Amino acid sequence: PFIVAGPGVSANATSAVPITGVDLLPTLAALAGYGGSLPKELDGGSIESVLMNNGVGEVARANPFFVFHQGVSKVPRSAIISGDYKLIKNWDKEERPMELYNIARDLSESDSLVTEMPEKVDELRELMLAYLEDTNAGIERVSKGGKYVDGKFVKEKEPSEKRNRKQRNTSVVHSSE
Repeated sequence: PFIVAGPGVSANATSAVPITGVDLLPTLAALAGYGGSLPKELDGGSIESVLMNNGVGEVARANPFFVFHQGVSKVPRSAIISGDYKLIKNWDKEERPMELYNIARDLSESDSLVTEMPEKVDELRELMLAYLEDTNAGIERVSKGGKYVDGKFVKEKEPSEKRNRKQRNTSVVHSSE
């Protein structure tokens, strides 16, 4: 839910246009009359036209999809929403690495369509991975016994090995005058 009140915004209007927090900066810049260009790295787009058109319209963004990252439950996940579909990539779940939902029909995300729609899974996975690569968003997560780097588990060296490695990489220089 998102609530807006202000000059030119119709009272009691509702909208089904999806927006996210990254749309706020471009929107505030547009509403303030900022005439310059915003950094091209911004993911969001201005919702000004939707606000001023009784909740109808589209938001122009650099990408026609949203990518989200979730860490609340301590499980590394990324999700992409494009149109009616949401793909979730579980970075450390071997048994269920991908989940696909039609969020227009299954808002509770209870019926994964991964096996029924493998082409859609591939399409959205490629979009997500290309986005993550373009934004240099390497996936790294520290976990018990190791960490996840770009979706792969890398075992951590034992503490004694770490100490030995540090000692090998340390040099002491003595000088005499």
